[in-house]
Amino acid sequence: MTEVYRHANADRQGDYPYFRGLWNRVVLALLGAAFLPLLVIGGGLTYYGHVILRTSLLEAVATEVRLHRDAVDAFLAERTRDLQLLARHIPREVLEGPGGLAAVFASLQQAQAGFQDLGVIDGEGRHLAYVGPYQLKDRNYREAAWFREVMLRGVYISDVFLGFRQVPHFVLAVRREDPAGAWVLRATVDAATFDRLVSSIASRRQGRAFLLNHAGRYQTTPPEGRPDPAPTQGLAQVLPEVLHQEARDGRVIFRTGLHATPWVLVAEIEEAAMFAPLKRLRRMSLFVFVLSGILIVGTVLLTTNALVTRLEAKRRSIRLLDRQLRAANRMASAMDLARGLLSDLKDKLVNIDTAATWLREQAQAPAADGGDATGEQIRQEARRGREAIERFLAFTRVSEALIADVDLHALLDELALFMHKDLFFNNIVLTRDYQADPPVIRSDPGQLRQVFQNLVSNAAAAVARDGRITLSTARTLDGVRVVVADSGPGIAPENLERIFDPLFTTKPDGTGLGLPICREVLTRLGGRLEVASRPGEGAEFIVELPQGIGPQQAREPEASAGGLGELQIRNPKPEIRK
Repeated sequence: MTEVYRHANADRQGDYPYFRGLWNRVVLALLGAAFLPLLVIGGGLTYYGHVILRTSLLEAVATEVRLHRDAVDAFLAERTRDLQLLARHIPREVLEGPGGLAAVFASLQQAQAGFQDLGVIDGEGRHLAYVGPYQLKDRNYREAAWFREVMLRGVYISDVFLGFRQVPHFVLAVRREDPAGAWVLRATVDAATFDRLVSSIASRRQGRAFLLNHAGRYQTTPPEGRPDPAPTQGLAQVLPEVLHQEARDGRVIFRTGLHATPWVLVAEIEEAAMFAPLKRLRRMSLFVFVLSGILIVGTVLLTTNALVTRLEAKRRSIRLLDRQLRAANRMASAMDLARGLLSDLKDKLVNIDTAATWLREQAQAPAADGGDATGEQIRQEARRGREAIERFLAFTRVSEALIADVDLHALLDELALFMHKDLFFNNIVLTRDYQADPPVIRSDPGQLRQVFQNLVSNAAAAVARDGRITLSTARTLDGVRVVVADSGPGIAPENLERIFDPLFTTKPDGTGLGLPICREVLTRLGGRLEVASRPGEGAEFIVELPQGIGPQQAREPEASAGGLGELQIRNPKPEIRK
């Protein structure tokens, strides 16, 4: 298979990238136009989403802290109501009696968990009855701060203190009056149960929750490593209706007061855990931005590079076409000079013929050395030279479009005679396989002569040496078919659809204009040109011509000058007519 040669590739190394400066500006402009909206819109949406999500997260945690505060309030209020109900409905005599307080405490434990002990105290602070793990039966609480407060208020929840048991605890106490005097029903809340209740919000949020009194002292187990009292100021202004919030040391701190007792619920939530969705949002936004940037940059680079490459290829093609047109112009000028020179030579051959005739007439008798034979030979050679010159001038003469009867066999024979010498020296056999009666059609003989000359020239170029070219004709339903077949290497399959493209050629010295012009000429004449080929089996160019055309179809193609004779041949067809 003949290697395909492209003029554009030959010029690529020496061709300056003419449009690369423009490519840089276009790429920068497109990237700016793409990334600016991406940054403005994407950045704005990301910031807005960040703010909304952060606000939503803080609101969710604040709501959870309020609910947790209400749960702690409900715990203390329920236990206080239990004591009030017991004191109101069970007489002191029953509670003081043997086993009475123990039975009540057991029933209370089954109904409400969280009580550690239970005691009945008279108005003087003496224990009248006690149920619990400590030995407090003989203790007197007259001087205890919680005793004075409950006697004064009627219901009291104390701060955490050590008391007689020397263990941090707080008490719930209610005062009742009966004919025997005032008395107090007191209970201690189980510290472990209460701590679990208070700190449960922290276990869900990776933080900690605890209770402080207004003096800043812990009312539940303090956080690990936290000194007592807590370094928190202004707790007296923390009311149940208000939820204070601040960020400090990587934590978000919420404070709110309880209704049941003047304590403050403090919830410290780790910012990293609370705002983990914000980190995911930032990572997702960054991933989307990077992915979008890669897609934008890739699309811009590929698109602009493809466009600029096509522009540079077109520019190289234009430069190549310019050189080819200049060469064609020089060839046309040289052809004009050659016609003038050949016309002058024809005149001189006429003069030589005349002079040889005159010499023969002047001779009285044939010379002994055959002088008359020599004069006759001079005349014959001069006549053959004149006829050859006339044929050449006829083939190269530019004529106006003319519709006339065309004898295709005569036209093809004239072409075979004209190209006989070139074919003979290359040992190429030209076979004519004509149908019996000569097909006569009405068409433009000048343009048909150029088309068939170009096809035969290309067939000879494809064969090169020691081959065969076959010209065959046949009638069709509406005209004539002429097939120009060769025994060359054929046309590569990938080139079959491209050989009629302008400027496409597989010959180093070709222009890529011959076959496109042939097809254009035949289209104007109402015919068509097709090709059939397989590698290694030659090629066939099939010309379909109508029986006749009108004058409007015979206009000369604008690009026909200089384009004929530059055809490439590849890929023969499997069956070639003999």
